[in-house]
Formats: sequence, structure tokens, C-alpha cells
Amino acid sequence: MRHIKLFESFNKKLTDTQIEYLNKVVSGTWKQNAKDEIDVTGDVTLYDIRDIKLPFVKDIKFGKIIGSFWCGNNDLISLKDCAPYYVEDEFSCVSNNLSSLEYGPKYVGGK
Repeated sequence: MRHIKLFESFNKKLTDTQIEYLNKVVSGTWKQNAKDEIDVTGDVTLYDIRDIKLPFVKDIKFGKIIGSFWCGNNDLISLKDCAPYYVEDEFSCVSNNLSSLEYGPKYVGGK
């Protein structure tokens, strides 16, 4: 007999630390999508968290943000593995050491 895995079981399981941190930095709700990205309805505030290496917990990638995404003041040199691909409202990455916006969101709506 063949067994079929449920779709949800293909997602990488987030650690307790990752879940705890997501709950701190997201004001709103978040869920893990089929690509193992974190989609957010609300805002993500990663501002001035230099003590935590970004990506703040390895293996977390943001996807679609229905809200704003702030990752300023973190001494970032690249947005790779940090920035989501879509931000409906505001995207801010001020006060970092970026030389380009490569790997930044493909879409930012602005307010």
C-alpha cells in the first residue's frame, strides 16, 4: 500500500526559537507558505537588532508582506536572505551598509 504525505508535512518545521522570534518581530499574523517562506499580514520590525545576526534565525526567508517591512540600522551589507519579495506598504532599510538594493523586494506599494 502506498502512502501519500499531507501537503503540510512537506514544509520545513520551524524551531521553537524561530517561532518565538517571529512572534516578537511580527505585529499581525504570519504563516509558512508552500515555499517555506514566511508570509505576513501585518508589519515586520527588524529595526536595530544588530545583536542578532540577520537573517535573525537561519533558514527563515520572508515572502509576501501585507503591511510594512523595516530592517534598518542593522549594519547589513546585503539584502540577500533578508528582504521579502513583496511588500504591500512600506519597505525601509535605512542606516545599513548596503551598496545596492539587489535582492530587495520585487514590489513595494508604499503608503
